[in-house]
Amino acid sequence: MEWIISANSKIYNHKKAFKDHGYIDWKQKGKYKIGDIIFIYCTIPLKKIMYKTIVENIDIPFDEITDDKEYWEGVEVYEKAKGVVYSRIRLLDFVDNSLLDLEYLKENGLKAAPQSPLKIKNEQLLQYIESYFNNNDHIEISNQNTEFLHEGSLKTIKVNKYERNPIARHECLAKYGTRCSVCGMNFEEIYGDIGAGFIHVHHIKPLNEIKEDYKINPETDLIPVCPNCHSMLHRKYEGKYLRVEELKQLIKNRNKRKVKKNSVNKDL
Repeated sequence: MEWIISANSKIYNHKKAFKDHGYIDWKQKGKYKIGDIIFIYCTIPLKKIMYKTIVENIDIPFDEITDDKEYWEGVEVYEKAKGVVYSRIRLLDFVDNSLLDLEYLKENGLKAAPQSPLKIKNEQLLQYIESYFNNNDHIEISNQNTEFLHEGSLKTIKVNKYERNPIARHECLAKYGTRCSVCGMNFEEIYGDIGAGFIHVHHIKPLNEIKEDYKINPETDLIPVCPNCHSMLHRKYEGKYLRVEELKQLIKNRNKRKVKKNSVNKDL
């Protein structure tokens, strides 16, 4: 089942909570089931759908939820949040697109701005909303332990939660764009419209240097890379993982050797 719920940023900082944790323990006002999809409509002044989430758990008592006091605007509002059960909704994708504004949602089947949890029964509305979310297809290596076949053997790449966080990704790409920071590849230039916006995001700082209370800075901690370079950054070379500049230099050195070799062959 798909739902729309509303979020008031003047009461709770949803964007920061999703960026820090990847999920929010939300007041359970609807009869959600685990696996349900929830789109979040942001109220005034945004007035648009911006988040796609999935229900991971339900009927969570207040004393078992993640402590999120820092995201509430005022202690009094936070105190009112006690005494109810919660659902854990995990962020799948984040978009900031004017075509998901209230006026366009109404044109495609939404009757009014949602106040309480709303089941999406209108197929046209659901298809319209879904068409503006990537469903995380921009992160092909989307799980922490992703297995794939390579030359007949099974390989594993570990991708951390920071690389998978849609909000962190959005802020990183707003800063750097979608060109690979290692090899310079841009998918749209090669594949046209189907490649527009496609790129992976790599976390620069090694995981063993990250402490539990670490807060990500998308502009300094993340960098856009193509899937090939991303795979190489997650593969050990001479006993260690290469940093972005090291992999870039490796490519540059190989290209120089190719040019030199071709030049020698021409002379022969």
